[in-house]
Amino acid sequence: MAKSKNAAPAVPAAPAAAPSAAPGTEEGKKKRKAPVRTPLVDCPALFVTEKEGEEPKRIKLKELLTTEQFNPSKHKPLTRKDFEAEYLFYEHRAVLAENKAVNLRAKAEESKKLGNVGDAAKAKKLLKMQKAMAELQAQLAAQGVDVAALMAVNEPEEETAAE
Repeated sequence: MAKSKNAAPAVPAAPAAAPSAAPGTEEGKKKRKAPVRTPLVDCPALFVTEKEGEEPKRIKLKELLTTEQFNPSKHKPLTRKDFEAEYLFYEHRAVLAENKAVNLRAKAEESKKLGNVGDAAKAKKLLKMQKAMAELQAQLAAQGVDVAALMAVNEPEEETAAE
């Protein structure tokens, strides 16, 4: 085949960027790995073994399960067929919804305290540091260290810096 006179010369492909490419560039971006999720398992309260070494038999529940027995983040969802009476299933679903509502209200209250998105990260960090400091103070107080005297040591430095 003959080359045409007007054809542009072949441009070699750009070499792959080094792993140390500048941050913010396409080459420097790392692919984020998806978190590994453990698969949901059947709730152990649904199975009963009469004799040792025997295959467990699936039973129908006659009462509501406690939060220790059933954890929605670890166990497969329960269905109507898992309960002996239908009202138990609906009570179970109501308990799950109430727990979820409590968690959502707590998140809403925390979000109200923390402010907008830009401030929220800093506020969360501050709360985390305050909690860690309170734990450290409790540990030092348990060891017999005068925490108030230690805290007073830093106060004069802050006052002089403010003046």
